Amino acid sequence: MKTVFFNTVLIMMTIGFAGTPLCEEALPLPYAQVEWPTIHRDVHNSDFIPTTLGTFSANESLRHVRWILRDEEGPSVAMTAGALGVENGEAMFYVTTGKVRLPNLRAYRLSDGELIWTAAPANHPDYPGPDSIALTSGPVLADDGNIYITDSKYLFCYNASNEMDENGYRAPLWKKTLPQLMRFDETAGEWLPTDDPESGKVFARPFLSMFFTQCQAEYSYLGGITIDGQVFLFDRETGELYASADLSRPDPIDELEDDEPCDPEQYALLDNPMEYDFNGDGGDSLTFLGIWTTGVQPETDDPDLDYFMNPCQIGPYLKGNTFGGGSFITNTPGATADPNRPTVSRIFICGRQSQALKEYDLDKSTEDAFLYRVDFDAAADEGERLVVMNYEIANGSLQFNGRMPNGQNSATSPDISPDGKWIYIGDNNNYFYCFSAEDGQRKWVENIGPTFGSPTTVQKIEDDGLRYVYANGGDRLWVFGINPITGEIAIDPQSKKRIARPLDFRPYITSVLWRDDDPGYDADYINRNGNPYERGALAASLIYASHDKVYCVYSVGWKDPDMPEVMIIPTHSVILILDRMTLNSTTEPTEAIEAAYIDTGGTSEVSFMISSYEYMRGIMVYGSQSTSMSQYMERNGMLAEGMEDLYIKPYGGIQIVEPIMEGSSPIQHWSIYN
Repeated sequence: MKTVFFNTVLIMMTIGFAGTPLCEEALPLPYAQVEWPTIHRDVHNSDFIPTTLGTFSANESLRHVRWILRDEEGPSVAMTAGALGVENGEAMFYVTTGKVRLPNLRAYRLSDGELIWTAAPANHPDYPGPDSIALTSGPVLADDGNIYITDSKYLFCYNASNEMDENGYRAPLWKKTLPQLMRFDETAGEWLPTDDPESGKVFARPFLSMFFTQCQAEYSYLGGITIDGQVFLFDRETGELYASADLSRPDPIDELEDDEPCDPEQYALLDNPMEYDFNGDGGDSLTFLGIWTTGVQPETDDPDLDYFMNPCQIGPYLKGNTFGGGSFITNTPGATADPNRPTVSRIFICGRQSQALKEYDLDKSTEDAFLYRVDFDAAADEGERLVVMNYEIANGSLQFNGRMPNGQNSATSPDISPDGKWIYIGDNNNYFYCFSAEDGQRKWVENIGPTFGSPTTVQKIEDDGLRYVYANGGDRLWVFGINPITGEIAIDPQSKKRIARPLDFRPYITSVLWRDDDPGYDADYINRNGNPYERGALAASLIYASHDKVYCVYSVGWKDPDMPEVMIIPTHSVILILDRMTLNSTTEPTEAIEAAYIDTGGTSEVSFMISSYEYMRGIMVYGSQSTSMSQYMERNGMLAEGMEDLYIKPYGGIQIVEPIMEGSSPIQHWSIYN
């Protein structure tokens, strides 16, 4: 899952288990019969999106159903969208949290938000569950009902049919020790390999995300990728390691820090969770993005109360996720079948340039980004099943290129065209690329500005013969019309210009969709330099496109003109539902707005999912980076007087909502309130 400062993800899907990942339909559930070859932040890994979502109108709004994980005495936050499934004919929502001493995998009934079962906590005497969750890797749900999660030691598999005790704790079907487990030897003062997860201070590199390969011989495998570029494939039925590769080769694995994993209680004692020593003189190891606190009063040294999650996960999370930098890999892979070899699945992963690839760089003074292609042949001999094509030499040249010059790292996950021919991706240097999936040669590149999150490709070819791709760049929605045969950006027959249009919805959002429920939103605020604050809107992480709609989310609030663009003071979120056909042709962006929702219940920066199994339900996850940023700014006297009462404090939790009919309310009053 790619996360940046403001990483609201809008995911619109039907509830169900996909047939494609495991090559079978284990349950008779509705899903789109399409071949979408990338998981698009769908941690269900279902490779699908509903074909159409129907009509939204001015009569539709959203009503609060229930909060979950929002206990004001100790709230939690989910770092990923979760997974949607069905148990005993009822729609379910599965989510993981990072809270210590609490069950990390939770299953809620979607109709009313009732907690049905959880994984056992780590101190369960008979079948202990995970003691932490890699923040960037949420639950992965297979179409046979199996749910996969990891902590810093184990890979777990759960199923709703397995044993559950009187407390609602469910035992795992199995758990397997993660590969390359390390133990800190106190005597030697170094990390050494171990096979015993319970031998003291033990740690395995956290998975950034998990995924399924495409089917080979009517079977698919469970994949995991670490922040350091290690790729592991497991037999999904047994959890046994089946294949592995290292994208960063031949770079040596960095030594683990001596204080990882840390003890949560000691961490809280050493670091005041609400303050940050910007100059580093006070020994505070937190970064200003690493506060991740609840804001609950009174503040204590109890990480259960003061933190949304296990504070020991903050370091790996920031290394692996924030800004799309820090680690070797920061994004979710995409997988597609090889068109010429029936036993081979292609896995596309975005990340940093290795030292080996830097040798081929024409400008060795810059840090390039890379699209990696890893071929998985399930029929190959052990040790030859995973091949990193970027390192394969053919006729003196790399067999797969994928280079983004001076890209620093990738800012997006790979988006694969439905025919598997083209890969769309953004780097960390404002550029958006189209690569050939065959050889990694660059087809075209466009400067679109900072790219916060992944693009999306429509599954069908339009009547004009084009396939449309949508991306966020510079807080604008970019519309690309692509020739599906050549991969080139098409020429508009009327304007004679390339169909690469940036559409800016921010002026409309900050005027028509600005909050009006508090007089403070009409006030004039002045920063420390005497300059007035501005209304700001930041495009969120993911755009989602069905056949008829485009969905996107913005974080909205106050912008200090003397601070970086990402340092907005969030007051609400805005969800836009756009008519895609109008969006493709209009010169005025607002003409495409079919519906808009103002979310005042928090800053929904992780996901907004709308399901349509038996009934409509929306799931919004709260309490992420921008609210922690504002908490930091408030605590350090960086907010204008009175503004601290307006921004959304990071109380975490997940809200379940449902649509209601409210007559013909004007668009600025379509809101989601507590």
